[in-house]
Amino acid sequence: MATFSTIPGLTDRSASFGAQPGLAGGVGLQDTNSGGFGGALTRALGESGRAGETSLESRARKSAEEFVSMALVQPILSQLRDTNQAAAPFAPGRGERMFGGLWDAEIAQRVTSSQRFELVDIVARQLLRQTHVSAESAPQSKGVAIDA
Repeated sequence: MATFSTIPGLTDRSASFGAQPGLAGGVGLQDTNSGGFGGALTRALGESGRAGETSLESRARKSAEEFVSMALVQPILSQLRDTNQAAAPFAPGRGERMFGGLWDAEIAQRVTSSQRFELVDIVARQLLRQTHVSAESAPQSKGVAIDA
C-alpha cells in the first residue's frame, strides 16, 4: 500500500469508497479511524461531525482572535504601511498600495492566531467569564415535576 507523503489521507487502496483497482489507480480516502483525510475532517468538525457544533472555549478563542486582529493588530500594521517614506526603488508599488489592506488583514489574523498571543487569551477568558455569568443570571423556567 503506497501512501503519498505530499497529500496526507490519499492512499492506493482499492476498497476506499468502492473504487475499483483499474479506475483512477484505486486512489481513495482513508477511513476516519486511520487518521487520514476523513479523520482530519472529523476532528475539524468536532466530535459530533457537524460544523458549527464546536466547544464554547474554541468559539470564544476564535472570537477573541478576530476581535484583537481587527481592533489592534490590523490598525497598527495599516499605520506602519501608511508612514512608509521609502525612496523610489523601495517605495510601495501599485499592487502593494492596492492590496496592502488585504495583506495587513491576513498578517494580523496570522499573528493573533498564534499559540502565544497573550491578549487573545485574556479576551477569550473575559468572554467565557461573561458567558458563564449571563447563563447563570438568565431566568430559569420553573417546571412542575410529575411522578410517573
